[in-house]
Amino acid sequence: MAQTTEQKFILDYDEAKEAIAELKRTLINKGEATELFGNEKAGEFKGNLLNIYQSFGGVELLPSVEQKAANLLYYIIKGHHLTTATNE
Repeated sequence: MAQTTEQKFILDYDEAKEAIAELKRTLINKGEATELFGNEKAGEFKGNLLNIYQSFGGVELLPSVEQKAANLLYYIIKGHHLTTATNE
């Protein structure tokens, strides 16, 4: 799979939280989630989001959008920083 080398945008914390809130509303309307879904624990999600933009010596540690996305997903799943309560 080809990886992008040009960064098109930086995922803003507020934008990410709004996207999660929109998904939550959709899932609740379908009866597939409860109010507990997507609640952040102790501000850890924001830290995960900031982690994907780290650099060392002026060089990004995760230069492609794909690497950033994969690592963010890994951080969220590994650390359980968002609740995933559903009706099941």
